[in-house]
Amino acid sequence: FDPTRISLYDAATQEVLTRMREALAQERAGNPAAALEIYASVLKARPAYAEALKGKARCLLQQGKTDEAVAILRFVAFANRDDAQAQVLLGTAYCMAGQYNPAVEVLTPLVVKDPSNAQAQNAIGAAWMGLGDKRSAKTALEKAVALDPELADAHFNLAQVLVGTDAAGDEQARQHYRKAMSLGVPPDEELAKALAAP
Repeated sequence: FDPTRISLYDAATQEVLTRMREALAQERAGNPAAALEIYASVLKARPAYAEALKGKARCLLQQGKTDEAVAILRFVAFANRDDAQAQVLLGTAYCMAGQYNPAVEVLTPLVVKDPSNAQAQNAIGAAWMGLGDKRSAKTALEKAVALDPELADAHFNLAQVLVGTDAAGDEQARQHYRKAMSLGVPPDEELAKALAAP
């Protein structure tokens, strides 16, 4: 038993956790490039650290580098099939890349296994929307906002699904769009125009 080895391990672990908190703070402040640098430094020391890999992928998605993000998330999701966050991120990345069928394939087992996962419901709703299945999209997105009323993307996606259905649907769409903006989603000119139409 070598106590110095444990204290060195604890110091290294503490350093990684500190760096991860810094990266997350940069992400939340809207600085994906700065966060990416920190995640890269963590991954130099721990190349297979799932949390840092997911952080790196989130930053790449924010920068529009969907192919790189998909590659990383496929690795993480395959390595740990029980990592629901990795599955949701992979599904989201597929949606952002316009690959809606793979998104549905990844997300379906997740929403079946855990229907109370609001993020997964939102992501699969976006995938169904991308495939043109408004009914399935509406069902999933309504579940998402019921499970997490503060999930801005779900409100925005639901507004997109509801707009143009009928007068009641348009009014619901306006409410969800306003809620999405109050939660920090930037205004969308096209959707706002569609919602303003009589």
